[in-house]
Amino acid sequence: MEEHVQFLFSVLQRVQPKGFMSIQLSQVIEADKQMFILASNNLMGRLVASAGSAPALDAEIARLSRGPEIMQYLAPLQTPMAPPAPWKGDPKGGKNGKGKDGKGGKNPGKQTLQLPEGCARLKKPEPIANDDLLTLCDLLPHKGIRREQREVQDSFIAGCYAQEGFRGLRHECSTFPFACRIMTRYIRERLPGHVFSTCGIFIDSCAPLHRDDRNAQWPNAIFRLSDFKQGGLWIEGSGDDVRELNGRELTGQVHEIGVNPLLFDARLGVARCAMELQAHSSVDALRLEAANKLYALTYRILRKCIEDDVVVSLDNPVNSYLWDVLHAFEPSEPKLHVLPKLTPVIFDLCCHGGARPKRTQLLCTPACFERLHALCQNDHPHKPWGQIVECGTVRYATKDDAAYPQLFSGRYAACLADHALAAGYNLVPQPRVKDLSLAMLGKQTKRHAPLVSEYKQVLNVPAASFTQQPHLKLLRNPIGGGNVRASDLARAQPLVSNTPPGGTTPEAPGRGNVEMKVGVYRRNLAIAKVKQEVHRLRDAEEKLHNSMDPSVAKVMKGKSILAFEALLRSEGYDDMGVISFLKEGVRLVRTSDCPACYDYKFVPAWLSEDELFDTAAARRDALLSKFERVDPEEAKILKDATDNEVSLGFLEGPYYEESEVSSRLKTERWTVIRRFVLLQGADQKPRPIDNCLESQLNAGYSASIHLRLQDSDYIASMALHVAKEIQGGRVHPAAKLWQGKCLDLSKAYKQLAVHPDHRSLAVIAVRESDGRDALYLSNSLMFGSTAAVYAFNRVSRALWYLINRLLCLPSGVFYDDFPLLCPAGSANNADESASALLDLLGWAHAKTGAKGRPFAEQFEVLGMSLNLKHVSQGEVSLSNKQGRIERIIDRLQEISLKGEIKRHDAQVLQGLLQYASGFYAGRSLKHASHILARIVGGLHFSPWDLSDFCKHTVGLLKHENPRILSCTMITDIIHLFTDGAWEGGVAGIGLAAHDCFSGSGWVYQGHVPDSLLAAWKAEIGEQLICEIEMFAVLATMMQLNAFLSSRRTVWWIDNDATRSVIIKGASRSWAMHSMARLFSELDREWPSMWWVCRVPSFSNPGDAPSRGHGEEVLETVGASAVLPFAKLEELSSRVLTFKRAGGDRGLGLT
Repeated sequence: MEEHVQFLFSVLQRVQPKGFMSIQLSQVIEADKQMFILASNNLMGRLVASAGSAPALDAEIARLSRGPEIMQYLAPLQTPMAPPAPWKGDPKGGKNGKGKDGKGGKNPGKQTLQLPEGCARLKKPEPIANDDLLTLCDLLPHKGIRREQREVQDSFIAGCYAQEGFRGLRHECSTFPFACRIMTRYIRERLPGHVFSTCGIFIDSCAPLHRDDRNAQWPNAIFRLSDFKQGGLWIEGSGDDVRELNGRELTGQVHEIGVNPLLFDARLGVARCAMELQAHSSVDALRLEAANKLYALTYRILRKCIEDDVVVSLDNPVNSYLWDVLHAFEPSEPKLHVLPKLTPVIFDLCCHGGARPKRTQLLCTPACFERLHALCQNDHPHKPWGQIVECGTVRYATKDDAAYPQLFSGRYAACLADHALAAGYNLVPQPRVKDLSLAMLGKQTKRHAPLVSEYKQVLNVPAASFTQQPHLKLLRNPIGGGNVRASDLARAQPLVSNTPPGGTTPEAPGRGNVEMKVGVYRRNLAIAKVKQEVHRLRDAEEKLHNSMDPSVAKVMKGKSILAFEALLRSEGYDDMGVISFLKEGVRLVRTSDCPACYDYKFVPAWLSEDELFDTAAARRDALLSKFERVDPEEAKILKDATDNEVSLGFLEGPYYEESEVSSRLKTERWTVIRRFVLLQGADQKPRPIDNCLESQLNAGYSASIHLRLQDSDYIASMALHVAKEIQGGRVHPAAKLWQGKCLDLSKAYKQLAVHPDHRSLAVIAVRESDGRDALYLSNSLMFGSTAAVYAFNRVSRALWYLINRLLCLPSGVFYDDFPLLCPAGSANNADESASALLDLLGWAHAKTGAKGRPFAEQFEVLGMSLNLKHVSQGEVSLSNKQGRIERIIDRLQEISLKGEIKRHDAQVLQGLLQYASGFYAGRSLKHASHILARIVGGLHFSPWDLSDFCKHTVGLLKHENPRILSCTMITDIIHLFTDGAWEGGVAGIGLAAHDCFSGSGWVYQGHVPDSLLAAWKAEIGEQLICEIEMFAVLATMMQLNAFLSSRRTVWWIDNDATRSVIIKGASRSWAMHSMARLFSELDREWPSMWWVCRVPSFSNPGDAPSRGHGEEVLETVGASAVLPFAKLEELSSRVLTFKRAGGDRGLGLT
């Protein structure tokens, strides 16, 4: 490394041949950067060298340092040619100074300069006009200047400067010499004899009261270049306008800047007042208009927040125009003013962790942010303002302060949190339904927050005064501070109360503890109520449908919208906005509303509705002119599926001329959405997809709802809750046998109409086998539209609500699927009632076939098979949907025979395996999903490696076992603290365990067998701590396998790599990956419900036994003796049996 650095410095000193420049520092930096990029790519996975060999990085640097890949960046560049001198003519005239005929003379001729086309020669230079300077200003670069509290954002200044003892000419004088001449000539023409050293053009300038004490004794002058209203220059002197400067009150007046220049002494107090400019260019006009709109919007937001009692804060520099402009929007009536209701808080950002004394003002809610007030006393260093040059690039210091410092952000959040707590708000985050479902099923992802904080307290102390102590850890970067938070205690509560991690289990909807006959009677009465409502509102319903737009009425035909609305109101539904979707249709663009029952998550559109309509014709032409090959068979399937939708009233067409569509829509501003087909499942069912992304339709929709879908985890959790209620004796004795089914709405999105105003954005284009485009007008929502997803989910949630409330059926909803659970004795009545409810309201649903099956003990739901046969014993079984495993096996065997796999095939298999692995008692397929993900990312397999991988995965699939969820397992937790130690060539492992059920504990210790250590050293090197930590976990599972089976366990591990591998089930390292596979196999043999948490090394009881001092923690965990691990050799042999495919070639896991 040292040699490489010396080489780079020597290149800078090298003398280059004539005509070439010296090597620049920027070239050296780029060469060094590219070398390390190449070295990183070349050493991926083998950066750590084996024992005794040279460091891999040093050898690679030595090879690349003089290689052509790097030397190309260090080649000298040619010296640029000097520009030719301007032509001055021949001073002697004639040819070669010899007169007109080349022989010389007394009056030598003058050669005329040839002017470019469009230019004219002036006999006498014209005076420079204001418009000339304005045009020049548009061509010149604009910069900002900042001095103390004065800041000018847009200006061009030339001439001399004097700052902090330095004096000289600005670089603009040499960069733009002719522009400087024009500016000085303009001044001399208007003020002959005026003495000045600097001149500049200022745009939208406003400066606070100040004195220019370092100015010379000559007066300053201001010239008016553009037309503007108001504004002027406040000058100290006679007048009744009193202003304050440095604590002193000065009198003066505002002088208007007129046609004639304004002369003044800048050494007096002066201030440039805000001006309302009439912009001299289109760019300035747009900027001014945008600024005015922003200020107006800011005032409206402040007013709305004050009226609705919402905490608000607005920040800007103290000297910003904003504070004065806001008052211009106040009503003329003083009692209607709202700005006095806000409190200004002024602070210097350097007092809150900033690097510069940026004085900022917050206009905010009273009694909220006053603690932030702090003015700098100049008792700490500041970074300078102005330009900063680093690594050959130039930036302004203001860019560094664009983001809030971390310290200020923390203090701001603390103020807001204290204000919210004082107002009675609960700031502890509520667990999501998804998290509760996963916790009940014992699933964990890396996104789950830790149960206990890493540190009890974080303190900020000066580095000089810090003293290392055993219970302290010096952090490299600050991560916040404070005591243990309430949220941390809430996450740690399951450890105290012996409840499963993740919090309480979600309560299943519906009503329990009722006799079957009562449930049947209630359902029958509910159906009678629905019939009565439909009959009562029949005439009004007919009138409503007749008043609808024909395209909406065609889709809504047969739906009892008013009855649906009446039932929702009577049951107190919380999202009545869904009725507008049924009465008017769904708007495909604009911003959606967010009812209070949904979480808010705003995803903004990047095209407006007007922009979509304005560009519709151009977009249509571009999409229809695209050339793509059409598979005749797929084209026929797509055409048949589309024509079927026409027969059902979902589409109108086909039309083959654009004029026909324009005539039907009565507008030329319409666009097309191209349609393609996907063949799904083993039966290759066609699924037409409308490409709303390509047509930019989705770009015009702003979503504001965060959907919480009730997926397969939710349904499994609901079934387990039923089993728990039965085991607890809270269910009628006749209702111990349960059945279920999945009710499926037919055509899903197609049962909702498109709003008539947006039909011109929903013209479907289907390319036929002969290359023609068949055009269809869409009456119903499209599969591919973002608006369709949110609108349909809101409607399906309303249907789910009525099924729960009226029919007393525990159920879920996932798009168009409604999983239902019911006691077996009343299952037939439940089936008939659910179907009758949907029929009466006009919602088509499957009644026969694969999606219309009756209630059963084992039924397919959301891609899985749910078995309730043993629900009375407290068990629920999950397995893969029939045919999925066979389909995966067939694909893998086909790939194995071919010896190659395409990226698309890997993506499909990865998705199938990830979904299928959720229904196993264990996670043995995680490694297969991980390898497929690497293939998708570009990993290449040899045919032999690929065949071996496929055979191994097929073997796992053929031995599939359903996943059994039981509510009868002991709920008290077993805490397992494992650790590994790697010191002096000794690999120690330790376990400290405590059982909350019995109150007893165990302490085990041992060493990794030498044979396994030797294998790891040969493959990895000397850094083995991760592998040793993972081996300690496997040794614990082998030792306590029978005891851990069907128990709730919490693994406490202080190594993040090991924790991550256990959760993911795979690793990029082959050694860790093989042990992750073994962990999955052991978990399948002795399944348990486990959770993996991090524990700091200092607090890990497993650390002592890993170092051979297990007796130190016997009392801590309640153990009586230190025991040795008894199955280490067996475990070692099982780890070593996982050979890399193809011997030493491996699977490419680097």
